[in-house]
Amino acid sequence: MLKYVLGVAGPFDAIEPTVTPFITHPIGETILVLGPYMAFALAILPFARLRLGRREGRLAASAEVAVPLTSLVVGAVSATLIIFMGLYWVAENL
Repeated sequence: MLKYVLGVAGPFDAIEPTVTPFITHPIGETILVLGPYMAFALAILPFARLRLGRREGRLAASAEVAVPLTSLVVGAVSATLIIFMGLYWVAENL
């Protein structure tokens, strides 16, 4: 997005010949696309506690998150990347 949408081409032109064979291979493309989702899952999900039960005859649900700061930063960055990937997908498919 930085190179093709925002026009920041400098660092990407230097590494493009090296990474193009990896990115265009189906395994590399899969790793590239699933990477932010895996980073988010590994950073946030182990620290989330979801509870589902019954209280006073009603269904009750609660969520508690006790996340270290580094995991929170990784989770926020990966969530931001996931959102940008979704926006890019929408823009490409409209």
